[in-house]
Amino acid sequence: MVAASGVAPTRDFKAAIAEVDANPYGAWTVNGAELPQITGCQICDLGFTPATNFLPVRRLALRIGEEAQAHAAYLTFPQLRFEVLPQRYKRISDTEYEYQSPGVGYSGTLVFSAQGVIVSYPGLFLIEHVEVDAGSMDVWF
Repeated sequence: MVAASGVAPTRDFKAAIAEVDANPYGAWTVNGAELPQITGCQICDLGFTPATNFLPVRRLALRIGEEAQAHAAYLTFPQLRFEVLPQRYKRISDTEYEYQSPGVGYSGTLVFSAQGVIVSYPGLFLIEHVEVDAGSMDVWF
């Protein structure tokens, strides 16, 4: 489980396996040990979930037609090692972003809900809406 903490939830979090911290100057530590290989990264990307893509989208605050580069401290899975992952985001509508991550060979159009939750990450992730007796719920696939 990952829970946001501190004043910069896009970079500071505690997980069951480690405490990760990044200071405003871009220095990162895990359980107090420095990680110079990811110095300068402004966001964290957890390789086991597309949910962390909302962090750079919110941080970059792009207008439709704008694009930007983001260097993420990428936690590989299942190795659980941090490395730099260059990413590019281009906002193409209110809820869609062209996303490229050449380090992992991915390119696709990410779709977010109006609340900023990722709902479609082509080839990897999709939220589908299903009806149940007590109302409705989202199911993650």
